[in-house]
Amino acid sequence: MSCAGDLKPRLGISYDDYVRSQHRAINELVNGNELSRPVLMFSTERKINHQEMNVGGFADRIKGALSGYLFGLLTNRSYFIRWERPIPLRRDFKQRKLLWQITPDVERALAKLEMNTVDLIDIELDGARRSSFEQQLHSLAFLPKDRHVRLHTNSFMFNQMIVGGHGQELAAMGVEMTKESLCFQSCFNRLFEYNPDGSTAIRYQRFMSWKGRQSQVVGLQIRTGGDGDWNDPEMFSKLRWEIAAEAVENFVRLNRLGNVGVFITTDSDEIKSKIAERLSRKLDVFYFLDRALHLERSAENETRERAPVVALENSLLSECDFIVVGKGGFGTIAAWRKGRDPDVIFV
Repeated sequence: MSCAGDLKPRLGISYDDYVRSQHRAINELVNGNELSRPVLMFSTERKINHQEMNVGGFADRIKGALSGYLFGLLTNRSYFIRWERPIPLRRDFKQRKLLWQITPDVERALAKLEMNTVDLIDIELDGARRSSFEQQLHSLAFLPKDRHVRLHTNSFMFNQMIVGGHGQELAAMGVEMTKESLCFQSCFNRLFEYNPDGSTAIRYQRFMSWKGRQSQVVGLQIRTGGDGDWNDPEMFSKLRWEIAAEAVENFVRLNRLGNVGVFITTDSDEIKSKIAERLSRKLDVFYFLDRALHLERSAENETRERAPVVALENSLLSECDFIVVGKGGFGTIAAWRKGRDPDVIFV
């Protein structure tokens, strides 16, 4: 398949025009016609020298997918998301107006395209790569002109969009660019709708019923590195679990919250039970017995089984009235999904 596309950023193009172009591109792909614009595909399947490489956990992947969407808007590319492992993203989230899912027919067509790989994973941690990338932000030269792109990134690039001078252009397409959390919310809600099924849907309704009995709900999220699944020394130490409990207690006390419930999500059963026991003395506590796991750093078979818990607990955390978090992006993006920052960050 060939491609004839103008990749210059197009100030003022309407989002409806972009969505219609996406529908047209899907028809072109499926029918084997010449493409009217190039493709940008965010992918969690990353290989270097034929070896599988990490792209990040749930939060990093969502942030990367939303950045890819912004790049797709700016370069007028057809945008798709490839996220199949440990389970497909479409298992928990359905698409909205923009059809980003890769159907079998689209998959066969995409396989025929020559893709240029753009790898921005952890670019903020590498001074030389970051400097080179920032120099190309205004022109978007890191996205090869007139070429199809496979993108790997684990960052939400709101600040980079502002630095690159693209804020006004994105705002003209209806993206909220006044604040990082509002931009995230705007992009997320354009792409994704949480859509649990089966037992996960029942759990979601259990939480919402419980939430309805509370005047307000505080969500507490702690990432420790799990109960022996993987080691992350920069995360919150399980030995300091009381700090997390105190963060909730102090927040409730200082804000004079009454009839408040607490939702707990963490990757450690050990501290979940300790925190729940302490907080339940004065507060109504809700949590699930099984725990969310890191999508890449835990055992593959276990992660595949529990991946729906990750999406569920992030979605439930986003429904809380207040969010108290430790390190890591999981709790932060839950708050961003509602256009706000976490209320408390403890370390």
